[in-house]
Amino acid sequence: MRLGITLWADRDVAGLARLAACAERTGFDDVWWPDHYMHRDVGATLTACALATDRVRLGTAVTSPLLRHPGALASLFASLAEIAPGRIVAGIGPGGWELPTQLGIHEPRPLTITRETALLLADLLQGRPATAATATAADATTRFPLTGARLDFTPPQPIPLYLAARGPRMMSLAGELADGLITHSLSLPFIEHVVERVELGTQRAQAAAAATAPRQASDCSIAVWLEIFLHDDLAYARDVLRPRCRYMVGGEFDPSMIPLYGLDPAEVMPVRQAVRNNDPKAHELITDDMVDAFSICGSVHRAADRIDALRAAGVSEVILSFGPGISEDEIASVGEAMLTFLDR
Repeated sequence: MRLGITLWADRDVAGLARLAACAERTGFDDVWWPDHYMHRDVGATLTACALATDRVRLGTAVTSPLLRHPGALASLFASLAEIAPGRIVAGIGPGGWELPTQLGIHEPRPLTITRETALLLADLLQGRPATAATATAADATTRFPLTGARLDFTPPQPIPLYLAARGPRMMSLAGELADGLITHSLSLPFIEHVVERVELGTQRAQAAAAATAPRQASDCSIAVWLEIFLHDDLAYARDVLRPRCRYMVGGEFDPSMIPLYGLDPAEVMPVRQAVRNNDPKAHELITDDMVDAFSICGSVHRAADRIDALRAAGVSEVILSFGPGISEDEIASVGEAMLTFLDR
């Protein structure tokens, strides 16, 4: 199992690069950065981190084609791959609650634009001209008409594509055409659902590619992003994580997933509304069950047991999310504890 971290870009870029270097020294496999319009630019951050590290994979978790055109994304990832060959991961998704509520971007077809972006990136990042084969019978137009466009250069090595997936159709899309998906929750019924949807997407790809090498479900790595705070006092750890879990609980995802998380829709929907209203007391609505559904908290032994259950259920990557203001010492402490459990 791969163990990575994701961090807030809440300090100068040089400081962010030092955090990535610390993660590499500690033994983490991956460092992921969100592409948020109010944070440090993800391209600048990944460049600095690439220059400060030698081994870890570096990825976006995630960037949206609604903020960066697929052509610009292809150029970004291909350029980064020249700096860190074999270490760049393109994580994309349609975006979260901030896009409609804070930027006024309303996209009624998130699945369609994600599919289109993924297919365009597959062409462009392999040195091929972009095609217009992204339109479907139900949607005869493309959002990003790039037919015939191509990059002036080709990345030195393939760049894996991961999709952010919190709904069943996006999970199946990842299984159909992506190298991995990034999702949330430790709930085993939810993980079982993710595995089933990935397999469904794989079957769809197999049916469509008759003459080519068959695609396997294992071709799509399942990565689970979780908040983390280790402390022997479980009640205290949960309290620390409540504010950090409000975006997991109140973010953008298919409401049909709520029971699979083991949660009550009647409790989750008020959190979603509070998040969209920027209610500073939204975290007060976060229950213990909500914290447990989206985070690793409590003692090291409890955390290890939960990761072990994920591994047994088919999860191949865990991404640990640290809150703002994280120190190198905390990264090292958590990493050493968790990696010892993973026998590394």
